[in-house]
Amino acid sequence: MSNQPIKLVPRIILVTIILFAFRVIAQFIEAFVDIPGIPDFEEWHSASVPYWRLLVTQIIILTFMAVTYYRFHFTQIRKSKLRGKIYLIWGAVYLTAMISRHILGLTIYSETVWFTSFLSIYFHYVLAAFLITIGTAHFKGAKS
Repeated sequence: MSNQPIKLVPRIILVTIILFAFRVIAQFIEAFVDIPGIPDFEEWHSASVPYWRLLVTQIIILTFMAVTYYRFHFTQIRKSKLRGKIYLIWGAVYLTAMISRHILGLTIYSETVWFTSFLSIYFHYVLAAFLITIGTAHFKGAKS
């Protein structure tokens, strides 16, 4: 197997971190200041969770993403097929759920806020891409 796709993993992880960090920071700023060009605070999430709880969860997720980036980029991470399968399944289920949410929001649940918070859904796609990327790296990079 070529080592080239594995070398792309830290770059892909970094892109997902930057995108998700932008989302977290933009919503935080928008909570206090209305900035032209940035969607209103309410558009960033579905309001199904209080914002403070969402923010704490997002910081935990960003920390996990940053630690994962560090491990893939700066250290020799021991790849595991089992870990890869877990991340791949988790990522695939997550992505499928968000695609379903998106489709339902565009069709039969177009009046329900949780289903029509499309900006939130797009960033869930980013998180699913992160999981699928690290899952693929573990699975393909593990010794048989």
